Amino acid sequence: MDRDPPLNGRIASCTGCHGANGTAGLSFPDPATGSSSLLDDPSTSELCAATPRVIPGDPDGSCFVVFYELRLRDSLAWVAADEAALVRAWVESGAAP
Repeated sequence: MDRDPPLNGRIASCTGCHGANGTAGLSFPDPATGSSSLLDDPSTSELCAATPRVIPGDPDGSCFVVFYELRLRDSLAWVAADEAALVRAWVESGAAP
């Protein structure tokens, strides 16, 4: 049985903070746009400013993973460990939209 990509459709659930006028220059009105924003721009986060948001295949070098794990999971407890693991797996698998 084929599995959906780890974040298939889940980026769309980020519209609360990253809707049409998203914060930190990120807008996730739909999965394809959200994925494109992550792959094309450097981060503006204080944790890893100016580094790539997502480097496909390199979760440790991707600010999105660092921000998701250190800020959203550990500092703010906004996401659970299993969701952070999905983000890491998505980046590690090549970050396909």
